[in-house]
Amino acid sequence: MFGNYERTMLRLNLLKYPLNLLSTISLNPCFLGIYQRFIEHGIAPPWLSSRYGCVDFWKSAFNSPEFAGNRPIDYATKPGGIVRVLHDFWQPEVKTDCSILELGCNAGANLHYLSLLGYSTLGGIELNSAALEQMQQSFAESTHWHIYQGSFEVILPILADKSFDVVFTMAVAMHIHPSINYIFKEVARIARMYILTLEEERNASSIQFPRNYQRVFGKLGWHQIKYSQISNAACPDVSQYSKSTMRLFKEADE
Repeated sequence: MFGNYERTMLRLNLLKYPLNLLSTISLNPCFLGIYQRFIEHGIAPPWLSSRYGCVDFWKSAFNSPEFAGNRPIDYATKPGGIVRVLHDFWQPEVKTDCSILELGCNAGANLHYLSLLGYSTLGGIELNSAALEQMQQSFAESTHWHIYQGSFEVILPILADKSFDVVFTMAVAMHIHPSINYIFKEVARIARMYILTLEEERNASSIQFPRNYQRVFGKLGWHQIKYSQISNAACPDVSQYSKSTMRLFKEADE
């Protein structure tokens, strides 16, 4: 699958940039494809955080200063521009009457902005109890959402086949540890019509694992029908998502 040359060169490239927990590096294009394939094949290099380390970080991100930028209150008060971008991107395929599940909904801001755009059947999966408490405080309409508390490993397998018309991730799939890549098969199983990923596919940290999601879902029988690269020029009000990639997938035999 990977030769000694690829393994050695990838390691030498990454050793130039120590992977701290939250600091990210943009991988050299020459090595990006190699590193992505490592992650996509479930290979976790030793400099990465463990699966349990990733879970513990996101589970314990509370409204305290040390988690600034990743606190539930930060997510609850995020601007809605990126959801407008998402909405415009998946039109006209995704209708407002589609049932939609967000993986890693945190405090629910994305679901809130989708509801303002007319989407009425919304749900999310979230691990962090503080985020769900923030959701209840910030968004009264959340009582009408289908919210599942727990990890993807626990929640996704208990959902029925084709449970939701649309399943989407926004800067969340990149934190799924390589050791649980089977999660993507579960995503494909529960989605009835479309899967959308809005993810950073080129940067890495000890808890950020870049993948090419066209390859990931292509191998599961879903083909990409739309693609967009978010840029500051095109979307100046969503700079935090600059250089992220949006992909919309439909099952190949549909």
